Amino acid sequence: SSAPAAPSPAPPGAPSVTPAGGRYGVQLAALDSEVAAQKEWARLVQHYPDLFAGHEPIIERTERNGAVFFRLRTRGFASIAQATSFCEHVRLNGLACALAGF
Repeated sequence: SSAPAAPSPAPPGAPSVTPAGGRYGVQLAALDSEVAAQKEWARLVQHYPDLFAGHEPIIERTERNGAVFFRLRTRGFASIAQATSFCEHVRLNGLACALAGF
């Protein structure tokens, strides 16, 4: 019996952002409802298509001190450096962005 083959690394000419495969992510906002998080994602994609094209929203429910929040995140960065670079570009547009653990 043989073990399944490990995924092969991306070829040298592959794009640097692979939304389906990267394990690092960023948080863009924490809002008070899932609907608000969905609307914020739609706004970001509409106003900043070059930044957010190819990314998918991840909305996570969390509680802190008895309050419920919905984190708006995206992932798909192959390294912390890629996620950090993405956040730097997001912040240049006056938006919030922080590295997030997944």
